[in-house]
Amino acid sequence: MESLIKDYLNMVSGLFTNGTPHKVFYSKLLKYGEMFPVENVKKYGRADFPVKQRMCFRNAILLSLHEPQIDYVQGFYMPSGIPLSLEHAFNLRGGKIIDTTAEMFNIPVDEYFGVVIPNNFVMEYFRKFSDRPVDMILNYYLETLEL
Repeated sequence: MESLIKDYLNMVSGLFTNGTPHKVFYSKLLKYGEMFPVENVKKYGRADFPVKQRMCFRNAILLSLHEPQIDYVQGFYMPSGIPLSLEHAFNLRGGKIIDTTAEMFNIPVDEYFGVVIPNNFVMEYFRKFSDRPVDMILNYYLETLEL
């Protein structure tokens, strides 16, 4: 077993018929997404904005907008003790994971998986659709990878 998250995504992908938008999306997610080792988690410390519980997409976007050298990653994580892949957003700097949400609320994590979305795309997307950050990964694929 490579990863519980990847196993989950493969299972979900198998629910859809070949060629359908959902099947293509999950295939692209598995192809372009990557695992990020939990050993590479770096404590960030105090953010320049209030980190809010259950708002990981917002928290990660704001960190990327405040510090352009920090990348935005959207995908999934698996909290320790919960064998369930949950949609999640976090950040990456120099190969190290920064997860302000998990850090602030003491959430231990077993696995991270996601797609790094360039900050120029994050800025443009957030300017247009600040009310729908969870859709960013789909729009990134639609605009850049030609689903």
